[in-house]
Amino acid sequence: MVIMSSALISRRLRQVRCNDEGVTAIEFSLIVPVFLLIIYGIMELGRLLFVYNSLGHAVYEGGRYAIVRGSESAVPATTSEIEAQVQAYATSLDPSLLNVSVTFDPDNSPGSTVVIAATYDFTFMTNLLPLSDFDLTSATDAVIAR
Repeated sequence: MVIMSSALISRRLRQVRCNDEGVTAIEFSLIVPVFLLIIYGIMELGRLLFVYNSLGHAVYEGGRYAIVRGSESAVPATTSEIEAQVQAYATSLDPSLLNVSVTFDPDNSPGSTVVIAATYDFTFMTNLLPLSDFDLTSATDAVIAR
């Protein structure tokens, strides 16, 4: 049986208290996952805002196209041409995930209203978090000028 003196015990305790090898590695391993999750969230939020802004701009441009191409203009626009115009302005979006609908109330004559609505199925880049995909929607309505 080994009996340690109090001086030996206090010396060992000081060595243990002053030994900070590996503390940095442990702190790093605790902080890195949180930091990476925050960076991932910022990237996804930025991407979400970019897609939403792109969708809104494409719908806006489709509305501008429609209001100057009513039934009395030289080249009247059809619903399929307006949908194609929205698709053309949505260059940064996946066309297979974009749905565009165009309606005239009551028709495409001057003074009538054109309503353009678009939905985009937003999917997250990775599945790090259990977030489900959802639809982004943008719509505009405008009065046909000519």
